Amino acid sequence: MKLSSILQARVVALLPLEDLNPHGELIAPNATKALLDKCGFLVYPQKIEDYIQPEKGIKYEVGAWDGLVIQQLLLFAGGIALDTNTSTRDSEKILTEMLAWAKDALNINYEPGMIKSKSLLSQVTFTCETPLNALNPVLASIADKITTSVASDIGFVFPYEANSISFGFDTAHIKQNAGRFTIERRADIPYSENKYFSSAPIHTDEHLALLEEFEAALKS
Repeated sequence: MKLSSILQARVVALLPLEDLNPHGELIAPNATKALLDKCGFLVYPQKIEDYIQPEKGIKYEVGAWDGLVIQQLLLFAGGIALDTNTSTRDSEKILTEMLAWAKDALNINYEPGMIKSKSLLSQVTFTCETPLNALNPVLASIADKITTSVASDIGFVFPYEANSISFGFDTAHIKQNAGRFTIERRADIPYSENKYFSSAPIHTDEHLALLEEFEAALKS
């Protein structure tokens, strides 16, 4: 497996913003000024509407924290999301340090133990020389039958093959969604280029290790 790029490495701290500001002080404009001074964000809230769309979050984009690029910072009513394109470990580090910094810079009510839960999103692209059909011989057989059946009706051969695999869990009785682990061919890229996209609800280093293990299984 050869890593092409890390598209998104997100950490979300589930922490109600009202807990950070229990006295209801007007800290949003001060937070923006402080974040601009500290991180130099190129995109930031500039009008009142930017602060009062809870479903979209208060958005800051393209900044830096101690040499690490922040792709996006989102403040929601129920938590904070931070994206980098290096690793979820970096995203988590920045977010943790940022909250500690904001305790002094903005006088917010924050202690590390207030974060009861986190969620992760790691999205990468990579090349893999071995097709997903190699996972099990029956996949190639089924793909050939699909190809033949479709060709008999349409009159043109579309060479089918397995192009994605997904791992999930039973959501029927679970409210919190941890996300799926997926591996799929990149859309609109020729199969001959062997390019794949993968999304996972785990740390980026663990994600890449599982992809390496998966590719080794395909080759065995």
